[in-house]
Amino acid sequence: MPSPVSSPASGLLIRPVTWWRRQSLRFRVTAAATAVLALALAGSAYVFVAVLGRALVQGIDEQVYQRGREIVALSDANRLSDPVVSVDNTIVQVLDRNGRIVDATPNTDRLVPLLSAQAREAAVRTGTPLFLDGRPYALPGPLRVRALSADRGVTVIVARSFGEVERSLVTIGHVLIAGMPLLLALLAAVSWLVVGRTLRPIALLRRGAAEVGATARSRRLPVPEAHDEVHALATTLNDMLGRLEEADARQRALVSDAAHELRSPLASIRLQLEVALSHPDGQDWKETAEGVLEDTLRLSRLAEDLLALARLDEGRAGRREPVDLAEMARRTAERHGLDLDLQRSRSSAST
Repeated sequence: MPSPVSSPASGLLIRPVTWWRRQSLRFRVTAAATAVLALALAGSAYVFVAVLGRALVQGIDEQVYQRGREIVALSDANRLSDPVVSVDNTIVQVLDRNGRIVDATPNTDRLVPLLSAQAREAAVRTGTPLFLDGRPYALPGPLRVRALSADRGVTVIVARSFGEVERSLVTIGHVLIAGMPLLLALLAAVSWLVVGRTLRPIALLRRGAAEVGATARSRRLPVPEAHDEVHALATTLNDMLGRLEEADARQRALVSDAAHELRSPLASIRLQLEVALSHPDGQDWKETAEGVLEDTLRLSRLAEDLLALARLDEGRAGRREPVDLAEMARRTAERHGLDLDLQRSRSSAST
């Protein structure tokens, strides 16, 4: 079956992932934190501008409505001045039942209504403010317009320029666009320093672990003062080093004991052979061979015991069989007695 061929798109996808994995942990944490922060700031800026714009629009709508209610009250009481006094650059047009402008503020046209008849009727019926382009009416920028009905078929159109709010939102957007990169750079630098300080105990652990060797078994890794995950890791590693040191001490003790056990039968074989070779004529070679064979069997048993211990250290189950403790004690006593006899023989041979 032919092996599947990777597509160029998959290769382009794997390269950034491979590059990302090769970077240091400090770089990856800082880059991830900066990216998440950038998304959070962008989302927050968008929500802030949207909420602020809506609040400003609602503020303008409220001012337009309040001014319209005042004009309606003055019209119903026949107390409107001619021209209508402009308050906060508010544009007012008062239309009779025939749609003619009978009164207006000085900053608007007295011939052309801001809203057509159909638009006025819909605005009065729904009570919803409208956006209107003021350029055809020689007014700057977009307008926020509202129409209210008064007595005797009079319609009051109130409008206010939205240009100030629009300019304020644009200015805030420019400030956010210019300030966000600076804020991200500052926060990235702070994250780089904080992550580096956080990873410093790990660097000390790595340096301490590199200094631990065969000649420095008693060394321990530095434990940070903060009781955090790095502190727990350092404590666990020091406990592991302690267990390894104990295992090494037991191993060296086992090697020492095994060397001592092996030295006794080897010394016995050597002594018997030296005595036999020194006095070949008067030597009973059969007795010498039997003694050497007994020591050789003893060496074989020691080798089997060491092999069994090695298998136990490797985790393999050893062979189970009944042990005669009395026989083991007797053989131990005989072995120690033979060691004493060998020492006495060696002393007499040397004299």
